[in-house]
Amino acid sequence: MKNKLKNIPDNIVSFYIYWIIFILVFYMAFSLIDWFVWLFNKFNLIVNDPKELIEDKLLHTIAFSIILVKAYIILMSYATYKHVSIKYIVEISIIAPAVEIIFNNSNYELINLIMLWTFWVINLLVYMIFYKSFEKMSHIEK
Repeated sequence: MKNKLKNIPDNIVSFYIYWIIFILVFYMAFSLIDWFVWLFNKFNLIVNDPKELIEDKLLHTIAFSIILVKAYIILMSYATYKHVSIKYIVEISIIAPAVEIIFNNSNYELINLIMLWTFWVINLLVYMIFYKSFEKMSHIEK
């Protein structure tokens, strides 16, 4: 009986984590539907510059989807092992600022772009320097 009571908090936390994963997957699906609606509306208008269509929305959506998939992997890793992999955190901290700098830079002031760039470079250097250690850690989890 004591063991069952001890597992209740663990089960509640696990339920919460899986609920967050479900919300993330729902958000990913909604983002995809939103992108298709946007694309349909964009093609209904006269598109003067198809390059603008591809660069502004499509590439950012694809890159942002990669970030969402990484977030999903982090949450599933946490749900499975009850800890967050440093490797996945560093990877997402490299990908997310790069996506914003490359595809969404018009929405940021210069000082914010400099901060994003600095954060990106530092995390990239950390990942390159400690890559072998991150790889060893990731194999322990599997």
